[in-house]
Amino acid sequence: MPDWISGLLRLQGLDTKSPFVRFDFAAPVALWHWPLLAACALAAAWWCYRKSELRAGQRVVMVLLRAALLMLLVLLLLGPRLSRSSEVVESDTVAVLVDRSASLAIADAPGANGATAATGVAGASLAGKRETREQQLRAMLAAASKSFATTAEGRKIVFLGFDSATSDLTAGPAGVPKLGEPTGVRTDLDAALVTAMARAAGRPLAGILVLSDGRLSEPVSRATLRKLEASRVGIFPVPLGSGEPAEDIAVRSAESPGIAFVSDTVPIRVDLTRAGGLSQGGNAAGGGVSGTGSGAGARSVDVELVDTATGTVLDTRTVEFPATGTGGTGAVATASTTLVGIATTPGKRTWVVRAKTEAADLIAENDTRTVELDFTDRPLRVLYVDGYPRWEYRYLKNLLAREKSVEFAALLLSPGRRYIQEGTNAVEGAPTTKDEWDAYDVIIMGDVKPEVFSGEQIEQLRRRVTEGGAGLLWIAGTSAVPDAWRSTRLVDLLPFASPPGKAMLMWDQDVTMRPTLLADRLNVLRLADPIAVNTEPRGSGAPAADATSGTGFGEFWNPAVSDPASGWSRLRWAQRIERTALKPAAEVLAEAAPAVTSDANPSALVSTMRFGSGRIIYVATDEIWRYRYGRGEDLTERFWLQLVRLLGREAAARAGRPALLEALPARGTVGQPVSFTLTLLDQALIEAAPARIAVKLTERKTGEGAGASGDGDALAVVDLVAAAEPGAGAVGGASAGRRVFTGTWIPQASGTVTANVIDPGLAARGAIATEVVVTSPDDELRRPEADHAALAELAQATGGTVIAPANLAKWQELVPKREIRQTSVAEVRTLWDTPLALMLVVLLLTAEWSLRRLLRMV
Repeated sequence: MPDWISGLLRLQGLDTKSPFVRFDFAAPVALWHWPLLAACALAAAWWCYRKSELRAGQRVVMVLLRAALLMLLVLLLLGPRLSRSSEVVESDTVAVLVDRSASLAIADAPGANGATAATGVAGASLAGKRETREQQLRAMLAAASKSFATTAEGRKIVFLGFDSATSDLTAGPAGVPKLGEPTGVRTDLDAALVTAMARAAGRPLAGILVLSDGRLSEPVSRATLRKLEASRVGIFPVPLGSGEPAEDIAVRSAESPGIAFVSDTVPIRVDLTRAGGLSQGGNAAGGGVSGTGSGAGARSVDVELVDTATGTVLDTRTVEFPATGTGGTGAVATASTTLVGIATTPGKRTWVVRAKTEAADLIAENDTRTVELDFTDRPLRVLYVDGYPRWEYRYLKNLLAREKSVEFAALLLSPGRRYIQEGTNAVEGAPTTKDEWDAYDVIIMGDVKPEVFSGEQIEQLRRRVTEGGAGLLWIAGTSAVPDAWRSTRLVDLLPFASPPGKAMLMWDQDVTMRPTLLADRLNVLRLADPIAVNTEPRGSGAPAADATSGTGFGEFWNPAVSDPASGWSRLRWAQRIERTALKPAAEVLAEAAPAVTSDANPSALVSTMRFGSGRIIYVATDEIWRYRYGRGEDLTERFWLQLVRLLGREAAARAGRPALLEALPARGTVGQPVSFTLTLLDQALIEAAPARIAVKLTERKTGEGAGASGDGDALAVVDLVAAAEPGAGAVGGASAGRRVFTGTWIPQASGTVTANVIDPGLAARGAIATEVVVTSPDDELRRPEADHAALAELAQATGGTVIAPANLAKWQELVPKREIRQTSVAEVRTLWDTPLALMLVVLLLTAEWSLRRLLRMV
């Protein structure tokens, strides 16, 4: 439009070519009204000139001028105007949730050649080149960086990282977020979704991209799904890792006694887990895995105990897992075994428990566990007291005498009679002082009456077990044990209870012995024939010449011992201790099963219990010597020496220590209390003990970056408060209640924590420490396989779509646009009152008046 016309219409500053500028009327009329108005104007103009004497042509001109004037006036009366509107476009938001949990370190993602990293078929090798889920994630984001950068110009992209918490991720120059290492122990997607919706509050949320392996600690709540559904916000998951569940064998724990004797058979209790499913009916095979599993999806794996200093394989066991599912993720299967090792030289040793999983295994790092042991080269010190020379006494005394690793003193004591002393150590009588009792690691109490001891001696014995940690082995008899001891202070050290004044029940028939799983765990009652086992290397780092690839100590139990048909396995006399009579802390190592009839329930034949710092074992028969008729003295020797060594190992762990720090449970759980108990064993410390003792908790670091001690950041300082022991006031007075200090700590994160006593008076006597292994109840690596099905369910529930990792760059084609456009009138320019409108009216009036004058109509 020319500038002079814009000036006459007063349109300066208004772009009439803009699509947002439109012409309309203040009093709008329908389109069909205009022909009617034109006809009316023509009719009115014709009526005005109907009687004029003008020629026809002149009359037409005058009618048209009058009609034009009338139409112009009508047009101006309707209020013509130009209005300019403004349109506000509010762009939508797309939230991108990036998984930052530890499970992304698992290497099961498709490799560079696109092959699937895990086939999920039993015994099959991993196909293609594997990479971690984190590597897959980074490569995927880099490939899709252009789509994020381009889209960000028209819509807002919010990157959030999530594990147990949700945090912002800073976008890099290429449009992709900057990622740290994935270390989260939990995956809380529910909280991340809530955070994403909160970040988009007031703005349209188009969708939520979830880049995760689907291994969630908790499912997304229904309330969150309802909010997403109500807002019509879909979840668009991008699954990481392998869609087929890969198998993972893990050594979850390896427990050792800590201190043992040279040439002692040391048990290492191993707990293993198996995650990931096998095909229905498939058994593992190959790759160092024993393919002898039974049942659908069963799995067998070899577990080794290795001396790290020499590389010697000390023991090997085959562990069988039950089926964990039918080709799916299934539940986590567990299995346990006990490995046995021997050291022939003193000093500290580091042994490694290793699961042989050369076949498809998801996480190689959890296939091993390290145990630290300290071997002492001194004889095991035993005191054996009995009331008369019964057959069990004779055989047990002789086998102790033959055992070079044992120093013992044997006493026959009876009321009113002189004692009879035998053994490798000469003694003048039963110990009468604390120091004399402290000279023994294990006390064997045969069928001796309490009258042969003074009340002070009985109390000293009790304290040697409960405070000093010595082992106590009861051997039942017909004369005194246990009935005569129920009225003494040692009644607490019996693993069972019975009504006062009621005699012990006896079996009225022969019985045979059969072990429990606890015996295997504690490495006792191993009566099967041993086979070769590595002890020390012969050569630099080479295995011993007698090494074997089979099970280190053969089968656990000799079935002939439990077979009454063998004859020699029958025990003619045994006490009948029902399980209901056992104390809550007592456990059964072996049961007595009736040999003649099967209508009676088995009873506890060998039971054990922890009391204070010591362990107690009760043998409810004195006829183990009868096994000599089947195998000579071999079975009898193994039976008794293994029990004695068990008690001796635990006593050695406490011997010579000024104090003992223990954690219960030793394997804690995040959020669950761990109780620390400090027991003072040195009398000087007991007398000078303060009311509170501080324990410093330090995170133990492993791998690169760990110091020589492996200690990391300090976590907390726990105050242990003095607590009186039950019955302490009867013996030690007020000071006796200060021997035990207790405190509680609640772990907040998983890991290995070292607890050290930092009290100056105690620290000067040497390090007093213990370790606690803290695990999370929903640890990411407990179920390492990806869960793509869970992500697909979220997409279906919210109207989203699963996006393949290779198609991440096309996400904008799948996520709908939800931008909001708002239009408003910003400016109105009226045309009826402009100079041009006036000029047109004047022009038409002037033209008509001039023609009337010219035609002499005025």
